[in-house]
Amino acid sequence: MDALVTHVETGFVAVVSELGLKWGPTPFDLFFYRPPWLHIVEFVVFHLFCIFCHKLAPRFYHDNVTRKPLVGKPKSNFDAFLGVMYLVCWLSQLLLKAMRPNALIQLCWLFMPCHLITLLWAYIFLSKPQARNYHYCVYLASLATAFHWGPTSAAAFPDFEDHQYPIEGVMFIIHHGLLVLTPIYFAARYEILKLDFKFLCHLTMVATLINVGPYTLISYITGLNLNYHLYPPPKLVNTPVFSTIYYRFIVIAGLIVFSISFWTVTYLLAAIVRVTLKPFFGDISVAVKDDVQAAGKKAL
Repeated sequence: MDALVTHVETGFVAVVSELGLKWGPTPFDLFFYRPPWLHIVEFVVFHLFCIFCHKLAPRFYHDNVTRKPLVGKPKSNFDAFLGVMYLVCWLSQLLLKAMRPNALIQLCWLFMPCHLITLLWAYIFLSKPQARNYHYCVYLASLATAFHWGPTSAAAFPDFEDHQYPIEGVMFIIHHGLLVLTPIYFAARYEILKLDFKFLCHLTMVATLINVGPYTLISYITGLNLNYHLYPPPKLVNTPVFSTIYYRFIVIAGLIVFSISFWTVTYLLAAIVRVTLKPFFGDISVAVKDDVQAAGKKAL
């Protein structure tokens, strides 16, 4: 058994040595901050965990999107403005990272959660009204709300060390300011899915699958510490959570708690905003509810 483990570890190191270690920016000691065997074990265990979560809520997407009444997303000039702002933020990151040395490697930073959530919000606000679109947007916005811990933690602990141009700091503040406030706006003006057990299982499956699926492979291929897959955040490396090589197990468990917490806080803040700005949100909210009710009656 020990010989098999050694053989697998040797093969794994040989493969990544010709990929991310060869052309990426991460040195060997940080690339293998955690031993090779742990990388392999995590990849298997976390994917089995994703399957388990899916089994607990197998038809969540079907029940909350495809089976819902056909309702188009309401038109809104303010939503369109937000969508353009998100698109500008994402394109600015694309340009700034393309101007760095080893541009193809640097562009892979656009797979980080904040950039993916940016594209998600851009789609929500710029998508054309059409059948099923509203419920699909609510589904995506609900995931973004549950994953709000990502943009919020990035905004709370900004990392400017790799910035090479002064404008990068300004764009970071604008970009992450939007990311922090948008879930509250969407939940106040429209709605988000209720956080029940099935939604918790579904969002945990989605978050874990993205982290241990594509993020793992991209980190190995590019040598980038994508979502801290290779080694912990430098500013937090001495904290109890990140001082152990098993920190990714702790993080996955912690993110479930964070998802519940951030969804709850966003929901409560949205309720306050909805009451406070009722004249601004009233027309859209009533129109959406009327359309949903009418579509539901028609379906019956």
